[in-house]
Order: sequence, then structure tokens, then C-alpha cells
Amino acid sequence: MAIGYRAILCLAPDEDAVAVAESQLRSWLSEKKNRRSSAAELADWDGPGVHDLGGGSELVVVHAAESLDQSRRRLYRLREQNRHGVWTVSLYAISAPQARRYTQSLVIEAGVDDVPTPTAVTRVDTPRLARQILETTNTRDGDTPLYGVPLVIRSSDIEEVWQSIVDPARTASVIVAPALDGAHLDRWRQIVTSLTKQSVGVATTFVMDPEATELLAMRLPPSHRVERGVVRTFAPQVDLDSAADSIRHRMLGPATLARAIDGTRVATPLVNRHAESTRLRFIQRDLPPDVRRSLEILARADLVSERAQEVRRRIAQPTPSSVPEPTLDEVPSSLERNREAAIEPGLMTRLRALLKRWIGSEKVSEVAVERLDSLLTASAAELSVATEQIDGAIADIEMKDAELRELRSSAEELSFDLAVSDEQLRSLEREVQILRRRLVEADLATQTHVEPVESIWNPPYDIAELIARITPGDEAHLAVSRVVFTGDVDRALEIDVREKTPRYAYAFWDYIHVLYDYAEGKVDGRITSGLHAYLKADALDGHKCPPDRHAPTESDSVLNRPEWRAERVLPVPQEVSNTGKVLMDAHFKPTWRDSFAPRMHYFDDTARTGKIYIGYIGRHLKNTKS
Repeated sequence: MAIGYRAILCLAPDEDAVAVAESQLRSWLSEKKNRRSSAAELADWDGPGVHDLGGGSELVVVHAAESLDQSRRRLYRLREQNRHGVWTVSLYAISAPQARRYTQSLVIEAGVDDVPTPTAVTRVDTPRLARQILETTNTRDGDTPLYGVPLVIRSSDIEEVWQSIVDPARTASVIVAPALDGAHLDRWRQIVTSLTKQSVGVATTFVMDPEATELLAMRLPPSHRVERGVVRTFAPQVDLDSAADSIRHRMLGPATLARAIDGTRVATPLVNRHAESTRLRFIQRDLPPDVRRSLEILARADLVSERAQEVRRRIAQPTPSSVPEPTLDEVPSSLERNREAAIEPGLMTRLRALLKRWIGSEKVSEVAVERLDSLLTASAAELSVATEQIDGAIADIEMKDAELRELRSSAEELSFDLAVSDEQLRSLEREVQILRRRLVEADLATQTHVEPVESIWNPPYDIAELIARITPGDEAHLAVSRVVFTGDVDRALEIDVREKTPRYAYAFWDYIHVLYDYAEGKVDGRITSGLHAYLKADALDGHKCPPDRHAPTESDSVLNRPEWRAERVLPVPQEVSNTGKVLMDAHFKPTWRDSFAPRMHYFDDTARTGKIYIGYIGRHLKNTKS
């Protein structure tokens, strides 16, 4: 099973996690039983074991052995099957009074069979059980309260938001959503509720009114502030003293959000994408030590319970004998049996020794033989089940090992890319120092001042925001007058799924700025060369990137292979090509060796329409190395 959701909820120290879990679980099962979409027919159970709830629903209850430190640990796992697959919701209850932090806690997991984890994260909804617990129980993460719905924050409540952001003990995210100027706060709250419904339990969400937004901005440094209409997700361990830290705390811009709103509902793709990084962090990161130890204890108890259950099932199944039943003519008489016993005097001695060894009795009888048969049958079944569990564990280890190798490979590629970038940075810093010194020596010290980039060219928060800026519409950027996106949005958004920081969004936006200034120069007549020559020409004014980040064409091995060439024939308006497509071999390349290596392919039509068309942003297209 692939886990698609995990939440860790801390209860008050005077609560009993086991009692809370059983009460909430019974209430949830009762509600499910009365819901048409659920097949469950029962809502109760008695003790540990496997409980059939009817309609293909099964509840597994596991009690870990009581500990000397008075800890109690329980696992409740509901499995349901429907036409969409096999779904699992697990509730772990941990009552560990002697633990350092997590004395009374609940862990909720949900997953689906036969899909990889990234798919499970988008397919698995937040369990109703999680919402129910959050709405009826006081739960926290560190010192940060967790809520089932976004909390509206007025100016008098700003301290709670501030303390949640800087809480060093929290592992959940904090989502801050200031309302747009003039927006009705209740409608904005409904929109944010829809946007964050898949983040319930793994994040706490605050909807800010204008006064509260201003007060929070006064406390936060510019790098970490949240503008009105922007939804910002603060990851754990916020470092307000580091401007570079701000890149970890992702933002969803108003343009991207506006395109996904229908009334007060946010489109599912954006809802899933917004929650994805937060969910994955909970699933992939190491668990807190107290919680990890408890889950390991319950996992072992679950394994033993599952093995015992399967052994009982197999023993209960009739096993056909491999020896044919004797016919009447073949059944030996008592006289023949006595004669056989007399011929083999050591047989009875060996049989008595066998019975003594395995069942503790030397008496040869039908009952003793049946007991021995039952023991051997049970042992064989247990060995068979244990072997299957070992095989499953080996397969899981092999899969994890493959994932580890892939991560190590990615780390090596990123390390190489970082080394190349560092070397370029050192070279550029040296060049800047030399040029500054020469300006000073030439009595032109005032010319060393460099104006900041216009705010209109501030980079987008992610690829989704970038696409919105260069797609014609109400939220389009100035750049769209010269640079237009005509490609597949879904393939571009794959970058946001793969990369948790906005580094690719920053890089591609820089290239779009390059394209805009180049196109403006072509239309004005200041530039008569192609883009690559423009990048290399110091005499031509305009925004530029290093020439080695641009490829004016593809290699012959790519262009001469029909399949690979076809991937680079990309959409353009009919006014550009009657076929609606053109070859876009020119592209920008923000990375060197990353196996994902996103690219941006474009077509320069400045000579005719005065525009540049970006037909592809996404994973590196096929070539000899991909």
C-alpha cells in the first residue's frame, strides 16, 4: 500500500489517546455506516483481531504488549474495497506518559493499493476521521494549534499567527492567507477552505483580515512577508534572519488562484498541487523519535497478528492428501499390523521418541498422533506465511534500495550543477570586481552603482504563476505582448511537483525577461541579429543571461531522428503557421546534469508577428542522454 496522507496530532497531557481514538473511531464508523457511499454495515468491534464490518470492509485492531513504563499502543486499520481500488485508513493511538514530547498522540494514515506514493498523494483525500478529530478535540503540533477549517484572524489574534510561524517545535506547515483589498472576508475564507481541504491535519491555516495582515507584516522581514491575495505556506524551522530561507516557504499568487476559482470552489488540480509538498514532507521525512518507536512496536505486533491470522485460515482449509486412500482389499488386518510391528521392533521406539519430543508424551495413541499432526500442520503453515512475509520484506527493501540509489544519483547531479554554478559565480564576481576597480581608476566611481531590477520583473512564486503571466488574459504580464506561451500546461506544472523550491520558476522567468527585451529590440530595430548573438554582444543593451544557458538549435542526432524531432514540433497560432505547429529546436537550459533537467523551447517570430512563442516548458525531451 502506498501512503498518500499522514498526520501527527498531539493531545493534551491529561487526555487518554487510546480512549479518544476508540471514541472517535466508533463515531466515524457509525457515520460511515449511515452514508450511502460506504459499504460498511457494522460500526463496532470487540478487542483485537480482524473484524468483518460487511460490504467488503474490514477492521484490523492490534494491541501492542503493555510496557513497563505504562505505555499503551493501539492500531486500528480499516480496509475498504470499491470500484476505484482498495483503500486503507489507519489510526495509531499512543499513550506514553514517560515520553519526552509525544505523551498522548494520534497518527492518522491513509493510502491506496497498487500505485506509487506520488499518485497516492493526489488520489487520497483527507480522511473524514482526521477532520472529525480536529473539529472535536484540542490538538496541537508543538505549540501550534491544528484546526479542521481555516481560522479567521483579526488584529487581536495576531499573536497566535506569529507564534505559530516561529514555533521551533512544529512539524506541520502554517498557511497564511491575507484577503485581497476589497474582498469579502467570508467569501475569501470559503475559497481558502476549498484550497486547503487536502492540507487538513498537516497544516494549520489562517485567513487574515487587512488589519491583521498589516500587523503581521510589521513583524516579518521583507523576505518573509505575505502580500494581500497571496497564500503562503511556511515550512517548519523558519529562519527570519536569513533572506535566503524565504525560498523554502512557497507562495501561491492571486493570478494562479483566480484562474482556478469557480464561485468559491477551487479546481481540484490546484488543490492537490497546493497540498502535495506539505503531504510528501510528512510521508517522506523521518518521524519524531517517540512516534517512530511506537509505530515500530505496533508494526511488529501487527506482523505477528497477521501471521497468526493467516496460519489459522490456512489450517482451517481442508488439504487434500497426496497419498491415495487404500481400497478395501488394501486395508491391512489386525493380524497383518501385528506382524509388521513384530518385523520392525524399532518403529514403536522411534514413534514414542517423536511424540515425546514434540508433544511431551510417549504414549502412542490416535489422540497423540492427531496432536502431532496438528502441530506439524500449524508449523508448516507458519513457516509458509513467514517465508511469504520475508519475501515481501525483501521486495520492499529492494524497492527502497532502488529509490535510495536514485536519490544518491540525483544528489550527485545536483552537487555537480551547484559546483558549476559556484564556479560561474566566482568568475562573475571577479569580473565585477575588476570592472569596478577600472571604473574607479577612470574617475567614474558613480557608474559603479547598479539599479535594482524593476519590480514588474520580480520572479513568480512557481511555474503555475509563470504560465499565468505569459498566457493572454486579465492577469497577464507586460511580457505577454512579446512572449506568449502556447504549450501544454500540465507538462509545465510537472516541474512544480518535482521541484519544491522556485528555482526553475526563477530561471525561466529570467529567460522570459531576456526574450522580451530581445523582441522589443528587434521590433524597434536596435537588434538585427539572432538571440544567441544578442546574448554574446556586449554592445547590445538589454537583459541577458549567460550564453551557455541557451542553445540556438539541437544536435544532428536529435533532429535526424524522426521520433525526437517530432517532440520538438510544437503549437503556434495559425497566423504563424498554417499547420498550427513549427519546429522549436532553440531552447533554454537552466541545469546541466539534473536527470529531470527542465527545458524551455521557443520559436522566434519577431521578424513577422513581433512575438516569440514558447511551445514547451517541462522535463528534458528525449535525446541521446535522456
